[in-house]
Amino acid sequence: MSDSADHKNEQALSPQEAARLLRELAEQLEKGVLTLENQEVRLEHALVLEQSLKPEDQGLAYKLKLKYRPAGGPASHPHPTRASVPASGQGEAPARDFKELKRSLGRPFKEAKAALAAGGLPAAGTARGLWDTCRLLAAQAGAQDPGFVELERQAGLLLRAVEQGDAAGAGQAVLAMERLKSACHAKKK
Repeated sequence: MSDSADHKNEQALSPQEAARLLRELAEQLEKGVLTLENQEVRLEHALVLEQSLKPEDQGLAYKLKLKYRPAGGPASHPHPTRASVPASGQGEAPARDFKELKRSLGRPFKEAKAALAAGGLPAAGTARGLWDTCRLLAAQAGAQDPGFVELERQAGLLLRAVEQGDAAGAGQAVLAMERLKSACHAKKK
C-alpha cells in the first residue's frame, strides 16, 4: 500500500462474511494494532468513528469510517507511515483530535433533538454514537474538566432511555447535555 494514495477495497460479502471481517477488525482494534496489506499501525490514541446510512438506487449504503491521527504527527499527513507510529509521552491528545470529536457531536445531537421535538425517540445508533463520542471527550478532557465526565454520563442516560423507550428520560438527558455541551464548549475551544 502506498503512503501517498488512499486504499479502497470493495467486495461482495454475505452477511456472515461481513460479520467475520468486522470481528477480525474488532480484534485488531482491541489489540491496538491495525494491519492492512502487511502494513502495521499502532493505535495508541482515540479513534473517531463516523457512520452513515444512505439510500441508493439499488438499496442502502452503510459506511463505517474510523479516523486515527497519531500524537505529534503532522496534521496534513493523515496516512500512516510504513514504520510503526512512535509512542508519545503521557498527556492529552492533540487539540485537533479534541476539536474534531467536539465537532462530530453536532449532527447526531441535532438529530436527537429533532426526533424528540417531533414526539419520537432518537435512533439507537444516534444515541450510541453520542455516548461513544462523549466517552472519548471525557477520556481526553475529564481530568481537567469534570463537565465532560457529566456529559458522558448524560449521554449514557440518553442511550438507556432510548433503549427502554423512555421519551421523557431521553428528553431530560438531551436538555442536560445541551447545557453541558454549551458550558464545555465555552471552556475548551
